[in-house]
Amino acid sequence: MSSAPVPDVHRHREAEPSPRDSAFIRGFLASFLSLAFLCSTLVWLTDPFAVFGTGLIPPVVSADRDYKVSLYRKLANKPEVIILGSSRVKTLDPACIQRVTGRSAFNFGVNAGGADDYLAIYRFLRADPQPPVRQIILGADPEALQEDEGENRALAQSRALGLLAPDGVSRSRAATLSADLLSQESVGAALRSLRHRLLEPRGLPQEALRDDGLQSYPVWDDEIRRGVFPEEERVLGSVPGVLGRYTSFPRLSLRKVGYLQTLVKEAHADGVEVIAFIPPVHPALERAAEGSTVLQQRSAEAARLLRRLESEGMLRYLETRSLENFGGDSTLYYDAIHLMPTNADRLLATLLGHPSGCALQ
Repeated sequence: MSSAPVPDVHRHREAEPSPRDSAFIRGFLASFLSLAFLCSTLVWLTDPFAVFGTGLIPPVVSADRDYKVSLYRKLANKPEVIILGSSRVKTLDPACIQRVTGRSAFNFGVNAGGADDYLAIYRFLRADPQPPVRQIILGADPEALQEDEGENRALAQSRALGLLAPDGVSRSRAATLSADLLSQESVGAALRSLRHRLLEPRGLPQEALRDDGLQSYPVWDDEIRRGVFPEEERVLGSVPGVLGRYTSFPRLSLRKVGYLQTLVKEAHADGVEVIAFIPPVHPALERAAEGSTVLQQRSAEAARLLRRLESEGMLRYLETRSLENFGGDSTLYYDAIHLMPTNADRLLATLLGHPSGCALQ
């Protein structure tokens, strides 16, 4: 059956070639290339992810995998103790570890870190011809074992760690350079750095990283010192967002569990001690989760996994999910999942077996 002819009213108008066509194309290409050049120059000058070694403007760091790699590489003496985990461990102080154990330490916690991040970071550390790592303090929260909706984009896009990921794909130098200079993440981070520099030159950055990887929150810490930090508001306001991550979390990811098992087995084979724990959440989050037991179920499953690995001699697991386990304080949280430094010091003291070893406030 032949189709009916298309009415003339629905046909595209047949445009005649114009002498201005080539001028338009040249103008468009010139504008596009100029914008790409300006964006790549801005990224190169600000170097928000510490890729090029320029860093003429202090970065506003959010995607911190490459930035922490850069900090680690600059250390004159490589640390013996490494803290691994998500942003929930980023306030665990390496200086506290050194005071207690005498061993130098580095905090390699990364935003939204998962088990594949931990394995990639450990393989990066092990690539050192003489790796000095003797101990790993591993904060394995349940979300580190949650299946990603897609690939772990932050890890896949990491220039230093992406190729070490368990499912990493080799990329050409041209592709890597293009991503470094023109990716949405690089340009966005550069623009945030420039905005902060121009509009808030004397303002405090939201986040700051010390040379040993410790993260601080200058704005919030300043508010705490002045007694104006809205802790209850921030804790309660963050609860729905955290619980939302568990709405589609029916079970621990077998893939992520496999990555964690590979990590502890490789560390065990290298003679590296692993001390594992589950970072404690605020009691308000626990109360809010009582109506839906998914958070408690996934937390219990993660604890059983770590205890099984302990029974196999792969690691040492310490129970820290409750504040009572380490003398924590519910008023010392930035939000529902992130510890203030004093709580973090108390947690570290317990993990290291020296209850009075850290400088508790």
